[in-house]
Amino acid sequence: MRIKFFLEEYISPEESEYSTEAIVLAQGLRKLGIQFFSNVPNWRDPIEQAYLFQPAPEGFEADVNIYFSMSYFLGKPERLATIDTSKINIALERNDELVPYWQRPDYEGFSKFDLILISHYNDNQPYPPYKVKPWQMGYTERIYNYIEKYIDEPVEDIVLDTYRLHHNLRQLAVAKLSTGLKEIYPTKQYITDPLTAKGIDLNEPDLTYWKLTGKRHNPDYFRELNRSLFTYCFGGFFHPLPATQSFLSKLLRQYYKVRIKLEERLGKDTSSNYYIYQWDSYRLWEALLAKTCPILLDLEDWGFQLPVNPVNGKHYIGVHKFNFDDTIALVKSMSKDQIIEIGWEGRKWVMENYSPPATAKRFLKLVDEVPKKS
Repeated sequence: MRIKFFLEEYISPEESEYSTEAIVLAQGLRKLGIQFFSNVPNWRDPIEQAYLFQPAPEGFEADVNIYFSMSYFLGKPERLATIDTSKINIALERNDELVPYWQRPDYEGFSKFDLILISHYNDNQPYPPYKVKPWQMGYTERIYNYIEKYIDEPVEDIVLDTYRLHHNLRQLAVAKLSTGLKEIYPTKQYITDPLTAKGIDLNEPDLTYWKLTGKRHNPDYFRELNRSLFTYCFGGFFHPLPATQSFLSKLLRQYYKVRIKLEERLGKDTSSNYYIYQWDSYRLWEALLAKTCPILLDLEDWGFQLPVNPVNGKHYIGVHKFNFDDTIALVKSMSKDQIIEIGWEGRKWVMENYSPPATAKRFLKLVDEVPKKS
């Protein structure tokens, strides 16, 4: 199988499209001994001193073309015209906005793809009538190596909060849970920073990784994950239903806004009136891979879909709907050993199902199911 990735060039930490999904997949393909190329050099590993994505040699024609994110085409319609529909074309689409690309009247790119692998997949979203499958952000070899380096750190009875951006879901969840758990599991707010002005001096490989990932992480972050009994892994925004942008939907949304206000006055759980987008996050995969116990929303309750979902209570602690008080009571009733066991079970589960090789094998199986072209 001849594979070619289409990525944006790295420009700077401020303009870095950290293409995790593509990196994980490429690292898995490499582990399986499957050769691939790309349109531009990308992800120059400071340890290996080589690009993971090497430009395709002249005359190379792929059987499978992989495009990272539909933003690759936004504002550049000439790129759409270059898609060779005689080949298998696959989109790795992060889909982290309220209005997905396929609902935008000026966008027709999805019709050219044979397979669309979507992170932040939500069953409550009306997807287009062609091949769409749930996907994930996942974890790279770099993340694994750093987590492993600090896996033996002693665990403290704290909940780690490392959010740089406070989505409205994060604000709601952290405020509720931190207040209820603070007597036995206080929240530790900790945001790492590589700047020497703050007393942190990164070595060259770590500084390079920080740049390549768009100013994400330094080693202290991975240490803190392994030292924390829990980690908040909430991501995304809750927004009144429905999850579409048609004229009728906008009218219907006014109904839900009124209903939310009435239910709030009556002290009811208003979660059934909301849709959540951008729920997946880098932190979720890093926390699952570490020995910390992730806390997030229950995936099934909200229609969140991964290729394989973790199990609430076994691999993570999930808040049912917006019932934060119930989660607080549950956590308080658990022994420390039970909580630690969930952290370890989540680690085993994510390594089994979402390592780069496991991700690549799942991808190859999906490609094999694409109808053959004449």
